[in-house]
Amino acid sequence: MAIQTFKRYENKYVITDKQMEALLPSLMEQMELDPYCVGGKDYPIYSLYLDTKNNDVVRRSVQKPYYKEKLRLRSYKLNPDDNDTVFLEIKKRSAV
Repeated sequence: MAIQTFKRYENKYVITDKQMEALLPSLMEQMELDPYCVGGKDYPIYSLYLDTKNNDVVRRSVQKPYYKEKLRLRSYKLNPDDNDTVFLEIKKRSAV
């Protein structure tokens, strides 16, 4: 079975502080802060990328293939407890 790929587009714009202040109220009408954003403050994210014993994932990545995947374990605490939520994610990307 062939791998089905997708194209990911990111458009980034530099805006002034004044433009940001004008834009934020409109954004906040459509969005809400995530539960880790206590008091509107920044918070840490800890990521661990997993690979094979032979580092196959990183070796393939540096070859810049059309399609690649990464396996990431993500947490919002440096030393999560048994009751804390952690996220195991498959990151997929195709070249544009």
